[in-house]
Amino acid sequence: MRRVMRRARLVTCFAIGAFALAACNLIAGFESDYTVRAPGSEGGEGGGPGDEDAPFDGGTDATSATDAPLDVQPDGRFCDFYDAAPRDPTITWCSDFEAAHGSPLFGWTNFENTHGEAGVEDGIGREGSRALRATVTAASSSARVMLLRGGDNFLSYRRHELTFALKITRTTTTSTCVLGSLGYNVGTTPYYTGVAVWRLANVLDVSDTPGGVPKDPPGVEPTPGWHTGKISYERDGGSPFYWAKVTVDNNVVDERAFHADGGAGATQVAVGAFYSGADDGGVEVVIDNVLLRQTP
Repeated sequence: MRRVMRRARLVTCFAIGAFALAACNLIAGFESDYTVRAPGSEGGEGGGPGDEDAPFDGGTDATSATDAPLDVQPDGRFCDFYDAAPRDPTITWCSDFEAAHGSPLFGWTNFENTHGEAGVEDGIGREGSRALRATVTAASSSARVMLLRGGDNFLSYRRHELTFALKITRTTTTSTCVLGSLGYNVGTTPYYTGVAVWRLANVLDVSDTPGGVPKDPPGVEPTPGWHTGKISYERDGGSPFYWAKVTVDNNVVDERAFHADGGAGATQVAVGAFYSGADDGGVEVVIDNVLLRQTP
């Protein structure tokens, strides 16, 4: 069964220059005269958690090129496994698209579609489960085919971690496109870190402003089949400076400081195909097993 939402192509995109700068940048408001150390590293000021804190994302230091293994794929429904007692108190939200939620939200908070279609289908997810298919077609500006989920205030948590499964089912012809992101809003402007597919470099890597290039260390080739994206933030005490890390298939593709100032609003998770490069092209992706962990 396939349930699909379509919407006519838009001719405007929020004054793309200003929108791309505010909505598509990886870092919002980080000032260069601050020094932020990576979690577990020595020296620096206002950095990540002290050595007495267990690493949030599995136990590698900030300079490692390979992250610790993610949770194995459980038997049965993904979210049933994580919801079972005794439940991990850090798990604040899970979506595997198995529950019978109606279109177009499918149990999420919001849905946006400017250039394509999205739907939940049987048999396309991990282990033949249900999953979300998002397709961007003929994008001539920053396209958005995405599900969004809001939560509590971002600054209420010192640790955030988003994991999700992704599979690219139609090779991208747009320069770059975000597939999953974690961050917050200030008013209606999103500030986030994301996992994106890059056409010319042919990699899955950290998101960045359209027209930019993937960063070091190198990304992961989007080979056929499933990949796992993970975005994590952690901070020390009440500092607004988080250490952001992006991994694909346990490989660290980017890590840097992320400044969440006092204007930070609700935590926001997004998946699909969105904030694409401002060129004519498209991509199709399947998303499954979205899991958000947060620690106050």
